[in-house]
Amino acid sequence: SLWPALAPAQTLILNASPSAQPGEAVNLQGHFSAAAQPFLAAGATGPAQPLPVLVQSPGQLTVQLPASLPLDLYQLWVEDQGQRSPRVPVNRARVMHFDSPDITPGGSLRLFGRNLRLGAATPTVRFVPAEGGSGGGPATVELAQSDAYCLRVTAPASLVPGTRYELLVSNGAGASAGEVRAEQSV
Repeated sequence: SLWPALAPAQTLILNASPSAQPGEAVNLQGHFSAAAQPFLAAGATGPAQPLPVLVQSPGQLTVQLPASLPLDLYQLWVEDQGQRSPRVPVNRARVMHFDSPDITPGGSLRLFGRNLRLGAATPTVRFVPAEGGSGGGPATVELAQSDAYCLRVTAPASLVPGTRYELLVSNGAGASAGEVRAEQSV
């Protein structure tokens, strides 16, 4: 045959609700059948638990998070026809942009996005030199001036002028699984 054999399509979730509270519904869209089974793990290492299905059709699931869960980073996946999709996060911080592309040592910076603060968890921001080298470290998050959509931080005094830094951001949920690299650098 001129055509190579095609592997079966991978079970995966293409779109999921980015935020949800315990007891709320979460929508999942992707490549899976109407018989797919949804699962959840809370935090970075929580045990797998099946989720109640509210609505289900090929490529679409609406599930309900257990009301007894603590507010945390949730990792969801589906199992379908012997395949398991990669996990997708719900409630993980997402940085969309900064108020300035430049920062000075000890200077102020605002990060804008989604899920930047989550409940009583303490968000963190780390500056990491993009090409290696010295400088960087944790920023001070100004909690009184921050919310789920904006974090105001004071950069570490150890920043080296002229160095490009990547920012690693966490809303404090999910331990290491909750830390994300901002797409932009400063």
